[in-house]
Amino acid sequence: MKNITAEEIYQSYHKYSFYFKKGIHPKTIKNFSNVKSKPDWIYFEKCASLVNNNAGQVNHNLLVYSLCKFFEGRFNCKMLIHPKGLKIYKTFIETINQSNDSKTIEKGIIKSIQFITMFCIDHNIKDFNDYIYHNYELIGSLLKHYKAGSITKHFLVMIPSIIKILDNFPQDVKDSYLGDFKEKYPTIRAVILHEEKLRNIADNIENIINIYIRKKRNLIKE
Repeated sequence: MKNITAEEIYQSYHKYSFYFKKGIHPKTIKNFSNVKSKPDWIYFEKCASLVNNNAGQVNHNLLVYSLCKFFEGRFNCKMLIHPKGLKIYKTFIETINQSNDSKTIEKGIIKSIQFITMFCIDHNIKDFNDYIYHNYELIGSLLKHYKAGSITKHFLVMIPSIIKILDNFPQDVKDSYLGDFKEKYPTIRAVILHEEKLRNIADNIENIINIYIRKKRNLIKE
């Protein structure tokens, strides 16, 4: 698993706090010397440890985004590791997963595809099928990423034979990582099938992701 740095987390904080306060994206920070001298820097280091120690179960970018959105810009950086901050993050994930708005659902699916593409590139995973079974003998990356909000509930129902795949995990693991997903599956799947655009993505999800992976690999080679 690629380790996340305090600099990456601060970069997200800088980007999203500026966006939610002023509605525009700031320039990327290239020199962190001044930032590291501030008292709040310790919370970015602690947050990086939290993310890395949980190995895929906390999405740092989504965590920061959810906090900046909630506080409409900057916030007390203690929130990055505080139970209240993590609750805001988990509530944000639940809100996305419970949405019935087609645009919100589509946006979440696209972000899920983008996340999986980069994860496969960073971890030298061949294709989407190999991703699904990555670390399957432990607690699969698929489950960790779902819990972290890196992939949405609407994306998960698009995976062929997903219920059969998930049923192979122990019950306590399913309870911890999936919650009521199996019970809600028919309802969520119906939402996807109702929208032609979403249905087309679902019908071709494996090919779509594999194409993204190949294209990204070719760009890196160039």
